[in-house]
Amino acid sequence: MKALSRRQMLALMFVAMLSPFLRLIPRQVALFAGRAAWTAPFLAFVPLLLLAAALEKILKAAPKHGLGEASCQILGGGLGKAVLVIWSVWLCFHGGFILRSG
Repeated sequence: MKALSRRQMLALMFVAMLSPFLRLIPRQVALFAGRAAWTAPFLAFVPLLLLAAALEKILKAAPKHGLGEASCQILGGGLGKAVLVIWSVWLCFHGGFILRSG
């Protein structure tokens, strides 16, 4: 399996940015902050940076492998596959949520 290309990484980050968690935080912060609501995008950016840092660390640990192989190599066979299954199921449900909610 090949390593993630730049296009694949950007697609993965785009899907992560659309997460319901990241979609709800700015709204709640804006409601709470009132006139200081302009700070909401900065708060939503923090979880995205953490996700990007985690993915970068995983991919640097196994530079010649893709995300799936790197996860299995770092976490072990069983746990790595379990994480990949959970990630895949999450992406399927999340994609359905995005399509349904518009």
